[in-house]
Amino acid sequence: MKKIIYIDNDWEDIAKKDFRHFKSSLSLYDQWDPLPKAIKEMEIKSDFVHLEKEEMVKLMFDTNIAICTRSMFTFSHMGSAYQLRNWLELAGKEGIKNKIYINSTDYMDAALRDLWTYAGAEDIETQKYIEKALKDNFIISVFDDESQQKEGEVLDTFFGRLFYKELTKEEEKIPFMERRNELHYQRIDVKELLKKEEFIK
Repeated sequence: MKKIIYIDNDWEDIAKKDFRHFKSSLSLYDQWDPLPKAIKEMEIKSDFVHLEKEEMVKLMFDTNIAICTRSMFTFSHMGSAYQLRNWLELAGKEGIKNKIYINSTDYMDAALRDLWTYAGAEDIETQKYIEKALKDNFIISVFDDESQQKEGEVLDTFFGRLFYKELTKEEEKIPFMERRNELHYQRIDVKELLKKEEFIK
C-alpha cells in the first residue's frame, strides 16, 4: 500500500506546526482545493534524526512512501546536510528510482548547491551517485519565477523538480566543482504526480 508521510527532525509540537505550513503551501502554490484526505491526515514522523535506523531507511528508500517536509535537509541544523548527502549518495548507489520527496520551501536549490561545501562530498564517485539520484527521482522544491513578474503583479511561485541535465562527453570531463551550479528545475504538478504514482485518487 502506498503512503504519504511527513517527516521533521524537530519534536512533535514544531513538526505539527510546520506540517500546517506544508499544507498551506500545497493549497497556495499547487492550487489544491480541497486537500485530499491522504494529505490532510498523513502520518507525521517527528524527531526523525532519532528514529531507529531500520525505520529511517524504509522511509527514505521505499518508493511506496512519498516523503513530504517543510524544510528538512536544507540546513546544517541537526546534521541535515549530511543526511541529504548520504541519502542522495545511497539512492544513486542502490539504483533507487521514482522516489518522491516534496519540500515546501525554496531552500532545497541552495542546499544542493552548497552540499559540496559543508557536507564534504568532494570525491568523483559520490558526485556521480548524487547526480544519478537527482536524475532518477522526484526531488521537488518551491521556486519563484521572477523573470515573468510584471510591476504590480503577484510573484509566480510554484513547485519544481530539481535535476542535473544530461551531459555531453565533453561536459563530463569538466570537474563537478566547476559545474555544480548548473542545477536545473522544471515546473511540476504535484497533484498529478501523486495521482499518477497512485498515492492519491
